[in-house]
Formats: sequence, structure tokens, C-alpha cells
Amino acid sequence: MKINAQILNKIRKYKALLIMVAFLLTIGCLFLLGVASSNAKLSDIFTTDRISTLKNRPPEFTRDVVVDLSLCTNKGGVKTLTENIIVGIAQKKPNWRIIAILSDHSNQDYYKLKKFRNIKLVNVKIQYDPFKNIIFSIVNLLTFNAFKLLFDQIVFFNEIIIDNKCDLYWKKDATSSILEFPHHKVSTVHDLIFIEASPAKKSNSTRFRGNLIEKCVLNDDKIITVSNFSKRRILETFHIPENRLKMIHIKLAKRIHKPIPLKRQIDILNKYNLEKDKYLIFISVFWENKNHVALIRAFAKFLKQTGSDMKLVLAGSCPIGYGKFKDVAVVNKIEDRVIFTDYVSNEDLQSLLSNAHAFICPSIYEGFGMPIIEALEAGIPVACSNRASLPEVAGDAAVFFDPQNQDEMIQAMIKITSDNQLREKLRLLGYKQAEKFNDTDFMINEYVETFEEVMRK
Repeated sequence: MKINAQILNKIRKYKALLIMVAFLLTIGCLFLLGVASSNAKLSDIFTTDRISTLKNRPPEFTRDVVVDLSLCTNKGGVKTLTENIIVGIAQKKPNWRIIAILSDHSNQDYYKLKKFRNIKLVNVKIQYDPFKNIIFSIVNLLTFNAFKLLFDQIVFFNEIIIDNKCDLYWKKDATSSILEFPHHKVSTVHDLIFIEASPAKKSNSTRFRGNLIEKCVLNDDKIITVSNFSKRRILETFHIPENRLKMIHIKLAKRIHKPIPLKRQIDILNKYNLEKDKYLIFISVFWENKNHVALIRAFAKFLKQTGSDMKLVLAGSCPIGYGKFKDVAVVNKIEDRVIFTDYVSNEDLQSLLSNAHAFICPSIYEGFGMPIIEALEAGIPVACSNRASLPEVAGDAAVFFDPQNQDEMIQAMIKITSDNQLREKLRLLGYKQAEKFNDTDFMINEYVETFEEVMRK
């Protein structure tokens, strides 16, 4: 009994230390379990081979600008904008070396960058897929999604993090740039959707991305955003000095608009079982804020009310699969009227836009809305949501509706398909509005000037 009492006294004395040791052992086991589940090697944790990526700069280059594209694998607006900016800067500043960090998942999407001598592509091997490996997902869940960021940095990006020889690090999207450098950081914040989502809809991933945005806005040297709407929301949310924030509109209206022979356009329409002027179109990745389900339901009622023979084309990739959306079409008995194209090439996209009866955008939240401008440039009438940045982007060249009011959405479809005088008016206004977003060279200059301002500090 006396021995037991002595042991108990020692345990009480060193209770805090024992708890700390147990905690560290647990964290260590979780980390090793995560490493094992990723198919990485423990030696990867201590690798420093890639420390030379920013060293030995050739004398013809005076600046090194790093951009992390390793997690930018979707074919949405951020990828398109980023690629165009990188190419534009490479052409405008031949004495700058742009170091693009790619991964096995993203390098096939950036083949256009390979032809520029002042763009250096650095490939990092991401050896795990947290959505497919159950063990990794469990470890990540137990650490409240922090493990993925820690793992990315320690296992794959540690050698780039500790190499601070670059002149500037551009986070092309604050929600998916995970590298860190001690100084000269510029972040592009497209919107605050991950912060402004309702608490009931905030998953761990949403909170994690919201935290990344907050960290960038509060700590980086300069914040770029893409609309006055997003600029206002950032200032109202974070109360940062306005001179730390730069609004640069996306000016890529003519990005996809090139001459396509009529026969080729007809072939493309046939591929999707479409006829000219016989369909409405919406272009977007299938995220919840894009409001696809509400659009399909409203389109079903529009067909019933009008007896129209229109189809609805939904162009864009769907990370979560089309099952949910196709089910909505089936339930509303319009599965033969809703066309899911998946991601389409620029040539297909231009043909689909140019031959559509109208463009309809039901998004609840958008930081900018690039497809709106592409539709206006294509000369088709636009009906769109009256939320977030969309009134700013569409100007007076659209029929607006409340995206959460089905009757308003249906009435907008009726107007834009039946009133020929309104359609012609919108076409003409659309060309004028698109002109405001045509000057890509101006946009690139704005980025260059912002980067130079930060590097001069």
C-alpha cells in the first residue's frame, strides 16, 4: 500500500508532464500514420533536394516571382485567369523569372507555360489523395483538417518554404496556396464565400479555407481582388487599410472568341444534340452557390407554362458528380431537355455560346462572374441573378432576378425568350458592357505595377 501511495504521489507530481508526453506521442503516431497512408517515405520529410529551385539565377533575370499552382487543378475561372496573367507577365517582363510550382495533378493543365523561356516549372510530387485514402481522411478529421496543410508543407514543400531567395510570392487564390515565404507576399482574394457561408453550411473544409483567406488578408503585403463588390466585403469584414487592397477587374472578354467555320460550329452542336437558337446555356463549375438545382426546377416550370421546345445546357465540370442534378431533371420529367456537357474546350464553348438563344446565370454568390462577360461578348441576351458582383459585371445589359425566387427566375426566362425587341436591346448593350472588360493588357499592367510596388518595399 505504501508503494502504491508513493507511485500515486509521483503520478500526481508529474501529471502535467505525463499528459504532455501522451499528447506528443499521439500526435506523432497520427503523423506517422498519415505519412504511411500517403505512400510517402519518411525520408521525404527531411528531403532538401529542391532547395536549389530559387538559387543560381541566370544573370539575364533580375527578379524571381513564385506562384503555387500545385493545388490549382480544376478547369474553372481561377485556373483560366491565373494562366493568362502568368503568360502576360512573362511577355511583358522578360527579365523576370516566374517559378510555377506544379504537381502531378496540375502539370498537365499548364502545358501552355512550357514554351516561355522565363517561366520555370517546378514539379512537386503529391503522393496522396485524401479523398480516396480512408486512413488519411480519418487522421485529417481527427486534427480538424489541419493535418493536410501540415503534411503538404512538411513532407512536400519544406525545401521551398525554407528557401527565401525569391523576390515575391503571389498567391493566385488565397484558398489554395499553402506555401509560405517570410516577406513580399501578394494574395488574390476572389471572394469571401468561405467566410460568409451560413454557419449551418460550414464544413471543416469551408472553415479551413476561410481561415486561409483571413490569414492572407491580415498578414500579406498586398491583397488583390476582382470586383468592387469583393473589395467592399473585404474592407467591411477585416477593416484593413484601403491602401493594402487593390481591385483589378478580370479583363478577358475576348479570351475564347476566334473565327470558327460554320460547318465546324454545326458539328459541335450535333455532338451535343443541339440546334442553333434552341437552348439556354449556363457555364459554371457545379458548386452549391451556383444554384444549378433551382435553375433546373425553374426551367421545368418554364417549359410547362410556355410549351417551349428549348433545352437547357449546363456546361462545366462537376467535382461531386452529376447524379444529384440528373435526379432533379428526372423527377421534373425533363431529363431529355437538360444537357450536361462536362468541361468543354474553348472552341466548343465559343460555339455553344454563339449559337445559344440566351445565357442564364442563377448564382447566389459570385466574386466576379467571367462567363457573363463571355456571353455578352458572344452577342447573346443575358438573364442573371441580382446578387453579389453580378449587377456590377452585367451592368444594364441583362434581365435581373432574385435567384432564390423561382417565379422571378421563370419570368426572366419568359422575357428573354419571347420579347424580341428586348433581346435586340440587350445584345447591343451587351457588346458595350463587354468592352469594359476587354483590355487584357491593362489588367496585366495592373498586376505588374502591384508586384513592383511590393518588391520595392
